[in-house]
Amino acid sequence: MFDLIHSPAAWGATPKAAPPHDPKTKTNRKDEKEMAATNNDIIFQVAMDLMEAGTIRGTGRMMKAATVNDEGDMVETMVEEPEELHTFARWKAMGYMVRKGEKAVAKVDLWKPITKKKGEDEEEEEKQEGVSLVPPRMFKKTSHLFAAHQVERLQLA
Repeated sequence: MFDLIHSPAAWGATPKAAPPHDPKTKTNRKDEKEMAATNNDIIFQVAMDLMEAGTIRGTGRMMKAATVNDEGDMVETMVEEPEELHTFARWKAMGYMVRKGEKAVAKVDLWKPITKKKGEDEEEEEKQEGVSLVPPRMFKKTSHLFAAHQVERLQLA
């Protein structure tokens, strides 16, 4: 097994842990996007491990990945892209449903943001400045991941 360093951007953005709260520090959307890689990397690494174990399939598409070899050197290799893994809620939001009776292929801890309710003064000030005064607080939550072969497209009536 190898450690995967690079993952595709197609896995969807999910924020990672926010830095400790400092009331003098203001965050903006750019900062939140820079924090977006952690959940994606966790899910991608789980997908690669599951594909290597034979639990999920690959897509047939090849992608470049930077890996660390036994000597500790960074090496660029071509690997097969694993099928997508998402939570039940994410599949539903994308217009899919998990088939009845399917069990999650993986159970992992992912970062989840908590946003504090703002007072009217904070909302007005934020609208004027265009930045959030309070960064989101984060905690880890156990999530169950389902693979693409376990879902089907919702039928619109």
